[in-house]
Amino acid sequence: DGSTTVNLLVTKGSTSTTTQVLAPIVAATYYQLGWYYNGVDRIDIFLDDNRIASSAVTNLPDTEELTISFGLQNGENAAKTMRVDYILVSKMRV
Repeated sequence: DGSTTVNLLVTKGSTSTTTQVLAPIVAATYYQLGWYYNGVDRIDIFLDDNRIASSAVTNLPDTEELTISFGLQNGENAAKTMRVDYILVSKMRV
């Protein structure tokens, strides 16, 4: 929508907790973004291997089926692109 930010949204139903991750995004620059849920009370946010913030889990889905998704919002009527080099998802087995 013309904004140059990356946000982490934690959404359950129609209620979201939004945490700003990166602003502004620099064109033609690669970023390594990471999220880690500690299993209890927060999601840690990483930028280029450095913890930069945490998000509350107030609106963390608990009974919904989930999928990985990325979105690029365009409100300027101009071409926008996003490149994803890789995605790693892991879970510790107990």
